[in-house]
Amino acid sequence: MPKTLLIYALGGGWGHLNRILALARVAATKYRIKLISNSPYLSRIDTENCQVFAISPQASFQQTGDRLKQIIQQEAFDGVIVDTFPRGLGGELADLLPNIRQPKVLVNRYLNLEYIQRYRLKEFVRRNYNLIIIPGENTPSAFADLPQTIKTNPWLIRGSQKLANLPTAADLLGLTIKQTQQPLIIILASGYEAELALYGEIAHSLHQQGYQVRCLSGTLPPTCPLEIWRCHYPALECLWLADLVIGSGGYNTVFECDRLNLPLVAIPHKRLYDCQETRITAQQSKCWLAKDKSTAVKLTQQLLSPIKTKPLKPTQFNNGAEEALEILAAIFS
Repeated sequence: MPKTLLIYALGGGWGHLNRILALARVAATKYRIKLISNSPYLSRIDTENCQVFAISPQASFQQTGDRLKQIIQQEAFDGVIVDTFPRGLGGELADLLPNIRQPKVLVNRYLNLEYIQRYRLKEFVRRNYNLIIIPGENTPSAFADLPQTIKTNPWLIRGSQKLANLPTAADLLGLTIKQTQQPLIIILASGYEAELALYGEIAHSLHQQGYQVRCLSGTLPPTCPLEIWRCHYPALECLWLADLVIGSGGYNTVFECDRLNLPLVAIPHKRLYDCQETRITAQQSKCWLAKDKSTAVKLTQQLLSPIKTKPLKPTQFNNGAEEALEILAAIFS
């Protein structure tokens, strides 16, 4: 009987869910996975053979804590994996973790220093986690010097061998094979709903200027021409066809472009616990910072070659999620 891992991935958006599913999809080959998430996108994607415990995105911290306590008390599991927030999104794990005897693993994405200092997280993490995995971040980590910390390559939702081939990728993007021989801009419009308008404006501007553009997002951004919009998850499967990407400074966007060797014009968005601008500048050899539409368009014009530069097959890369599975085997054996 395979062991069962309970994964905490609260955070609300695509980011936490996408990163933890990158791990879950490979871990499900050896373990039973029970996933706790409050993402509103749960019903729209394949949760990779996980047993899902959905918590409403509208639930209060008290309601979330009560539900989480109920799950931990009622469900059998052999280990716990917590994504990003050591004490939980609203502190609901602070009283629960010390009483869990099974091994506990923290997935450590970048966290801002004020949050770490306010809750004395370094000492909390040292006491409560058997293992800390940093999945690819080049930004400073307050936990990097703890003896239980290990770093891997970034975790991606698909390995290079699972990306779409040329005909399939072209079809997903609404392109002919001939069109794939022309330079292509892919805009990854993610984040909060209010942030989508900026991507729609950029897509509209570049499309009007005659560039070959595709905008990938869950919903059509305002002003984005319908004919260049595509809704496909995960975008990584066809992202490799791009010659240049425009997107945010979020974990998945930055590291998917990094692994595929794609130039990224990155627009940082404010987040409570993350700092997208720090992540962008840490990847300065592949990312260009743009804080408004005008800068994003100008950088794209400067960076995009008039000649197709990408090979017509995906770049090979190591997926840190597969590395993490080997590390977990040691602690959950």
